[in-house]
Amino acid sequence: MIAGIYTRISTGEQSKYSLDSQETEIREYCEKNNMIISKIYSDKKSGLEFENREGLQELLDDGEKKKFEVLLITEWDRLSRDPE
Repeated sequence: MIAGIYTRISTGEQSKYSLDSQETEIREYCEKNNMIISKIYSDKKSGLEFENREGLQELLDDGEKKKFEVLLITEWDRLSRDPE
């Protein structure tokens, strides 16, 4: 299975949510589950807005182009503070 990875951190967040720690956790998951990583998308901005997050916009564009089969994130609030 081909996976896209999305990581996000807001300014002032604790180190357990760092981009590197999120990426490491997801990479380990992929290795254990024989998944291929297509691309890693990242943002260092608030989860309140979709418009100003370049990594998220690129992820959405690539998703429409079917460049990955599954999207992996460490927690829902990495994608958006309000996932609905």
